[in-house]
Amino acid sequence: MWRLARVLLAVVVGVVVTAPAASAAPDHASQPAPDRKLGELLGALWETALETPVPKNPLAAGEPWCIDLDGVVAPFTLDPAAPPTCTVRPDTSIFVAAVTIECSTVEPPPFFGSDEAELRECARAVDVPGSTLTLTVDGEAVPLTLVETPQLTIDLPEDNILGVPPQQAFSVAAGFVALLRPLPAGTHELVITGTGTFLGDFTNVTTIVVEPGCS
Repeated sequence: MWRLARVLLAVVVGVVVTAPAASAAPDHASQPAPDRKLGELLGALWETALETPVPKNPLAAGEPWCIDLDGVVAPFTLDPAAPPTCTVRPDTSIFVAAVTIECSTVEPPPFFGSDEAELRECARAVDVPGSTLTLTVDGEAVPLTLVETPQLTIDLPEDNILGVPPQQAFSVAAGFVALLRPLPAGTHELVITGTGTFLGDFTNVTTIVVEPGCS
């Protein structure tokens, strides 16, 4: 099942699209960050997903997962019918990987690369001209940034989500992402909409519940 869903469903649904320009978001909604930092966060997200054994990996059962990336929470799911609901502290930033593709040295084509150059070319398939992708937070548009990870060294455990023997592998991922500032206490909707994608048109919603309290 995992290999059939190699375009990972991050936040709401994984599709290969090109992100259009978005209007300015409110101050609390978007957090400017260097592309390098965004790429590192995307890499940490993939490392967590790939290095967590199946018995402890919610993605293996099709369940959504709110991944803690050293204090930054990243909603993640494989099933568009079961988008995540993440409950976070009021001082928590949210990392949105709206669409992402990962390629490695141990997966079959079209997600295989024998070296870093091939891995990057593979992951760049995430950027398909002609499709559109938008992200809104509580109805306000938030820009998405196309980034790539550094080359990742993945230590695949026994019973890993890729279904290969335990080993060390190299990986590169790319995706359209955003880093959201800590949101006010209450319930917030993250909506990702895609049109003209290879999976068709879609709209999916992820819920972020910010607990009341002091930052």
